[in-house]
Amino acid sequence: MSFAPGTSLIASSSVSTIGSAGNITINTAQLTLEDGSLISSSTFGAGDAGTITINAREHITVSGFGLNTTTNLSEPSTIRTAGVLLPMGFRQSLGLPDNVTGNSGAIILNTALLQVTDTATVTVQHDDLGNAGTLEVNAGKILLTGGGNLTASTQSGNGGNITLQVEESVQLSNSSFIDTEAFGEGNGGVISIASDTLNIADNSNINASTVAGKGGDISLEIREQLQLNNQGEILAEAQEAGQGGNVSIAASEIILSQDSNISNNVQGTATGGELTITGDSLSISSGSSLSAVTRGSGNAGNIFIEVGDIEL
Repeated sequence: MSFAPGTSLIASSSVSTIGSAGNITINTAQLTLEDGSLISSSTFGAGDAGTITINAREHITVSGFGLNTTTNLSEPSTIRTAGVLLPMGFRQSLGLPDNVTGNSGAIILNTALLQVTDTATVTVQHDDLGNAGTLEVNAGKILLTGGGNLTASTQSGNGGNITLQVEESVQLSNSSFIDTEAFGEGNGGVISIASDTLNIADNSNINASTVAGKGGDISLEIREQLQLNNQGEILAEAQEAGQGGNVSIAASEIILSQDSNISNNVQGTATGGELTITGDSLSISSGSSLSAVTRGSGNAGNIFIEVGDIEL
């Protein structure tokens, strides 16, 4: 199954003060979205967005960007659930409330290979008062490259969780990212990844951040090797207040090289979370670092390391 450039499949939406959007379920061997194509479930009012479930035996590929003929803007190919705050004039003409209080729906992807490339995105997001949904991926492999990303974000509510259960490998390269963000007083979402290997390279990152609530945790259970190179980064941060999230990493072999870092940072009055590293071996080289940093009046978090061998 594939979607032609610039076309959209919007399976469900709630343009209502009460009712919720329906769910989307797609069963296929292969799913390809290219050049700005879209699968979306959204809420514009008090009802919740629906859940998107995609079962693709061979692969799910989300790639590139294209011209949206409705907005006349260039937009990335996207799978999303969202709470969308329309401009005031549209809300009034549709009889919608001033705020979007319904929650974003979940996204569940089951596939042998998930590829998100060339700025394309899979996201659960909320532009207003509701909570972001959850993003769950069960895959043999995940490849993010060229700015491809998996995100969960909210403006005021709680951020959504991202959970990746992967049999073999997760690879991020060329400025790709996995990100949870809570911009208001809500709590940040949790990022959980289980895989044989995880490689974060070429200015790519995994980031959980919050402004004023409790920061989201990052939990990585890597059965074999975790490698960060060429400015790869894992970061949990609280930007103004609240409690920073914890970073917990368990891997047989952990390698940081070429200005890569794992850090837990806080600003303002926020208090830092803990950074815990366990495994058989840890190698840090070429300007790379493990750090817990405060740039305000709050205290930085603690760092705990329990490994068999350490090489600096």
